[in-house]
Amino acid sequence: VGSMQRVNLNGKSAIAVLFHSGEQQGLKSYAVNYAGNLAVADQTHHIQTGSNPLHIKISGTPDFLNIAQLYHNGAAGQIDVKGKVNLGQQLGWSIDAVLNSFKPKYFNGLFNDQDIINGKIQTKGEWSNRAKYISIPQLNIKGLIQGKTLLGHGNLNLDLNRSAAQLSNQNKVVLSYANNIVELTNQLNASQQSLELRVKADNLGEIPFIGLRGKVRGVLSAGLKNNHLALTHLT
Repeated sequence: VGSMQRVNLNGKSAIAVLFHSGEQQGLKSYAVNYAGNLAVADQTHHIQTGSNPLHIKISGTPDFLNIAQLYHNGAAGQIDVKGKVNLGQQLGWSIDAVLNSFKPKYFNGLFNDQDIINGKIQTKGEWSNRAKYISIPQLNIKGLIQGKTLLGHGNLNLDLNRSAAQLSNQNKVVLSYANNIVELTNQLNASQQSLELRVKADNLGEIPFIGLRGKVRGVLSAGLKNNHLALTHLT
């Protein structure tokens, strides 16, 4: 977290982890609860005063994550996240996040002192035999990570169970970092939806933590056919 500061946690926590017994092995479920404060102590060990609440309530299984509460407002800025992610046979998610001058270094040592994120993210979706839809009513983030600008904006509404005429005109999201740009667009007309993914990533080596090099450019288009997306164009 830096040579001049250290994180001070003061609160009550509870952790539960269950494993399968018998022939079935591995993790069965888990739960983490924390209610307290996250404050910063400087090099003289003086702890920051004032209210710095940190509340964490997370549970799940190997293929399901439930974030009932992830909230902090204080030394690390503000973060307020709620959501669910299902990675099982029926892929689904629902995430709401608000970030205000959020400093991720207090939660992960890979970030540095200058890293900061602001914005809001709302998204939900499901991709299963029952339903296929992706909804991003709000993506509006701006930040600085490892000295490079992070930007995300737009909204998107893709629903293979509905006609294009039934959908609102929410059709494009853009995410960029260090001049690497990804655009996802749902082209709507009266008869069908057509999803287009454009990638212009000329500086993959600038993206931290993933160890990639080189560049990627291309366009992938998929049209709706028999309630499924079918590849129509790839360059």
